[in-house]
Amino acid sequence: METREEHLREVLGGYAARGFDLSVDLPWRARLLKTGPSEYVLLIVAHHIAVDGWSMGVLGREVGVAYAARRAGRAPGWEPLPVQYADYALWQREVLGTLEEPDSVISGQLGYWREALAGVPEELVLPADRPRPRCRPSAVAKCRSPSPRKPTPGSRSSPSGAGRRCSW
Repeated sequence: METREEHLREVLGGYAARGFDLSVDLPWRARLLKTGPSEYVLLIVAHHIAVDGWSMGVLGREVGVAYAARRAGRAPGWEPLPVQYADYALWQREVLGTLEEPDSVISGQLGYWREALAGVPEELVLPADRPRPRCRPSAVAKCRSPSPRKPTPGSRSSPSGAGRRCSW
């Protein structure tokens, strides 16, 4: 998209400020703006559900490495990661143990939080920009209805819709 240099800040701000509707949008947006014959600005906007501050730093560095390599006429020299997620998960299981082990670290942590959070309200009412849905719109949500008729698989509502309780 061609953008004049004097409008760059406004265009970037408008594009970055636009919200995400995660029911239809991907949690990423990228835009390449052309500000001159050989001048470009790449804008990447990510929803916090997809990245955190640390990850954006990694992404920025890797985009910079890739860009520098391509400008030099070569492919980026990505090295395989020394540790994969599966390695981390195995390490974590080894350190934390399992819930089936009563003396494991994870069992102790779970016990601590169960005790610390005992008696707190199930739902904290906070100001919102729209009403909370009666049930999360998801095929995996499990809804309990006080009516005698049981919901069928894939149904999202009880016969009356009243008193429905959702868990996810």
